Amino acid sequence: MNNLHGRKCWVFWGVVILIITACSSPNGPSSASQSTMEAIGLQNTALALKITQAAQSQPSTSIPPSENTAIIPTTHPTSLDDLRKGAKILLYEDIAQNVSGLERYVKRALYEAGYTYMDIKGDQNQLKNQILGNVQWDLIIISAEVNGKIPGDYFEYLVNHFQRGAALIIEMWDLDDILYGKNPTIPKVKWLMDTCGVELQSDWYSPEIRDIWALQSQHPIWSTPNQVGQLKNVGIIWRGDIGDLLKIKRVNNQVIGDAAFLAGLTPANNTLNGMLTSCVGGRLILQTFDSHEYTRDEMIKLWQNYVYHTLNNHFLNIIP
Repeated sequence: MNNLHGRKCWVFWGVVILIITACSSPNGPSSASQSTMEAIGLQNTALALKITQAAQSQPSTSIPPSENTAIIPTTHPTSLDDLRKGAKILLYEDIAQNVSGLERYVKRALYEAGYTYMDIKGDQNQLKNQILGNVQWDLIIISAEVNGKIPGDYFEYLVNHFQRGAALIIEMWDLDDILYGKNPTIPKVKWLMDTCGVELQSDWYSPEIRDIWALQSQHPIWSTPNQVGQLKNVGIIWRGDIGDLLKIKRVNNQVIGDAAFLAGLTPANNTLNGMLTSCVGGRLILQTFDSHEYTRDEMIKLWQNYVYHTLNNHFLNIIP
């Protein structure tokens, strides 16, 4: 019995020694490396959860051409591509109210690219209801090509979304009327322009030559996901005040904001005569010319690029 008991003890301690040796050997897993692997796994899991939570808080609705049925994404996003496709997009496009029957370029761009969106056409009451509502929009598009603007006080609500991290694409040719018109200046309009780093230079009134030059041609807005060519004028659709020219804002001779002019009237000048601006980390696109005066296919591709970049920058901004 004593010998048997002794062998059991030796076997027991031998196993313990083998385990300790294996764990401390160069080929065995150390506690430090195991902790690192666990940390990496936790980080990856946390990132996946953040991406999913950021996009699934509320479903998007989409109204493609000739349909009124809402489309609700059924899969959880795991990448920027998924987040873009499932983004909550609000579309205000007042060309829909125009009796001339002009095609809706922005709606066409969204539909062909496969985005989901809520289409309120040019209904300003619906616009107000939606930007005052409970939906946390990822992207709000204001295409005011017919009226040239929206009511100035709406910017109070738009800026609330923007400060939360939403992206904005704004097509307006009559910003000067909001800033310096009969109504008092709306503080949030000026705040948005100051944050962007631009200010009004002048009206663009009944110009004879309407071609616009691409500036900073290496900027991805001209090539991703679509290659966009020269913005050539295809005919006069609007007359009188048809746009606003912007300039980079300086305070004490120092540039403020991060505004980049991507299109303008003078090909060699990136600080004056701007008509297409990207700023605030690429979350804001400001277009102060009319889409329908330029080549249809190029403008639709350009609008798709706007959406692609502003959404990417929005999601990169809200997901650590």
